[in-house]
Amino acid sequence: MKKDSQYKDDKLLNIFCYLIVPVVLSFPITYFLDWWYFKNQKSFFMSSNTLLFLHSEITKWIILYSPFLIMFLIVIGLRNSSSIRIIKIRALLLIPVIISAVSIFILIYEFFEYTDINQDGIRIRNGIFSTNKNYQWNDIDNVQVSYKRGYRNKIDPIYDIHLKDGTVLNTCDAEDFYSNIITLDNFIKDNKIKIIRSKIQPNDYNDLRNSFSEDRLEVVLEILNG
Repeated sequence: MKKDSQYKDDKLLNIFCYLIVPVVLSFPITYFLDWWYFKNQKSFFMSSNTLLFLHSEITKWIILYSPFLIMFLIVIGLRNSSSIRIIKIRALLLIPVIISAVSIFILIYEFFEYTDINQDGIRIRNGIFSTNKNYQWNDIDNVQVSYKRGYRNKIDPIYDIHLKDGTVLNTCDAEDFYSNIITLDNFIKDNKIKIIRSKIQPNDYNDLRNSFSEDRLEVVLEILNG
């Protein structure tokens, strides 16, 4: 009985140390980094008449998981410092340093990767070493609006801008998609750009209602129905 009780206590302690502590330590870092990074990116590159601003998907994952992984590895190194040789501890603690360096490099590089869709046209940049690529509204071939089934059969909207050179802009990746997409959609209609809208299948209405909050559902229905 004592062994079972000791095993349970050790298991709870390990869960606390290896999971809860890294989460608690990394959460404020992730929250601040997310706010600071994208706020500054928008202030540097977003136009005064921007309709929708897209940034790299990679940065979202780096900001979300990198702080937790770093804290997790540090906790492992400190927690097992008494049972692991000093050389192994140093090697284990070196990994978070490497991850931090790689993450910082990627975040700096991706800081210069964005798409600014504004009233004057579309400006795309693909990293720190690239230059801006500018498009006019007449460079758009068509816009395709539809939906697909994603994780756990949840319905995700699709609003893709197809440029004449083959570039496709997935606007659903934008953080302010639901708040700004109707304004963008109306602007595209006013410019007489071809919009291809998929009809909502009758059997999908219930799934649509279950996939979105009321305000987001209104947005999705409006862009799908036109």
